[in-house]
Amino acid sequence: SAASAGTSASRGEDPEIGRYLEIISTETRRLNQVLRNAQMFSKPAPPDFESVDLHQIIEQVLFLIKEEASRKEIEIVHNLKAEDSLVKADADQMKQVFLNLFKNSIEAMTDGGKLEVLSRNDGQGKIIGIELVDTGSGIPMGKLQQVFDPYYTTKKKGTGLGLSIVHNILTQHGGQIDVTSWLGEGTIFSIMLPLSAGE
Repeated sequence: SAASAGTSASRGEDPEIGRYLEIISTETRRLNQVLRNAQMFSKPAPPDFESVDLHQIIEQVLFLIKEEASRKEIEIVHNLKAEDSLVKADADQMKQVFLNLFKNSIEAMTDGGKLEVLSRNDGQGKIIGIELVDTGSGIPMGKLQQVFDPYYTTKKKGTGLGLSIVHNILTQHGGQIDVTSWLGEGTIFSIMLPLSAGE
């Protein structure tokens, strides 16, 4: 800290020591977060299932990110057309899924853009499909199959655990996620979850 740095300097020790201690402290906190994420990936908590309105979850998460999106000149378009959006899910885990996905999309749009969120039901009333469409930098074709692997990341400072956790949570909920992308044009994440009414 600054106080310990001052004390070190007053004793005639290298004034850089305080700066190094700051860096070590910051990196330790970051490592702890990585380990917490890794533990969640390797030993995820069992979902606490309840009847959840997926549209409500999405709206809550969009509210959390709208300021960041606005600051980066990203337009958010809602197109939630599914008539039935009730699923058996852990609300907190679903929020984590969409927060991870929305933040990924926002980070991929460095010069502004558009993030569209769509929903629809299947013809038999058993599934809700959600699509997140962004106009970001896209993912190279050869990397698409790796994006849900642990520790894969395209970010210099990323841990790569975000999308693997998303995949893991959705699998535990009986759902699935797929990705389609065009380099330099954008990415579509497609999610399917069983409706609670369909059980």
